[in-house]
Amino acid sequence: MENGFRDRAAIVTGGASGIGRAVSEALGAAGANVLLSWYESEAGAAETVAAFLAGETIEVNGGQGLF
Repeated sequence: MENGFRDRAAIVTGGASGIGRAVSEALGAAGANVLLSWYESEAGAAETVAAFLAGETIEVNGGQGLF
């Protein structure tokens, strides 16, 4: 994705694993501020949050993760 999402917000349900995580990462990498939620995958959520906070995924292009 190009930086067309810079300074925009995205809400991704199921954002802790699978397709939802990939979408969260892609939107964040494109500059979006991403709010993600999850239901069952606590371990996946913890891994996703850790990666976001470490800047390994979405902060590359100025995006932020909100949990």
